[in-house]
Amino acid sequence: MLKICFFHQKGGTGKSTLAMACALYAAQQQQRVMLVDVDNQGTATQWWQLHAPTLQHLPLQVRGQLQESLPDLLPRLADHFDLCFIDAPPSLTQNTLQMLQGCDALIIPTRPSPPDLWALERLALLLHTEPYAKLSHLLVFNQHQGEDLAPLRQLPAVASLTQADEAIPYHPAFAALYLGKPLPSALNRMMGTLLAAFL
Repeated sequence: MLKICFFHQKGGTGKSTLAMACALYAAQQQQRVMLVDVDNQGTATQWWQLHAPTLQHLPLQVRGQLQESLPDLLPRLADHFDLCFIDAPPSLTQNTLQMLQGCDALIIPTRPSPPDLWALERLALLLHTEPYAKLSHLLVFNQHQGEDLAPLRQLPAVASLTQADEAIPYHPAFAALYLGKPLPSALNRMMGTLLAAFL
């Protein structure tokens, strides 16, 4: 089971939405997917509670979980799922550090704004030290509305991070996801491209 964590230290980066969209995409490809929601806001859990009946044809499950018990849960899932997506809380605590050590990959969604990128300084340093240096990672600019990304890509906080070539645009379909609507094909393709870095 491949374990991919979605994490950013700031809220509002679209982390939960992107985790949900990737989980839906992978399940549509007949991958057995578990989305574990350890974010205190419980966004993915609430979404699943509302829409599980209409998504039951997919090999997808969503589970709310206390972060500190996640290391005990993951081994029990390994024989039942191909992919485990973890929607992490927006705080780099000791529990988060332990959780990252148990993951195979990290997706870092960020808005294209300097404050969101400045907040990544500690994480960027962490990903170049043991034991986190073994963690595959990808920073993806999310909610893009035409901003010039070139200078943002060079900021010290992110220049050393592996960055996705393609930014994910702001799109009303992401908000419609919370109403149980499917993503259009162009956005589905982007989820596939994003996950292809690790699959």
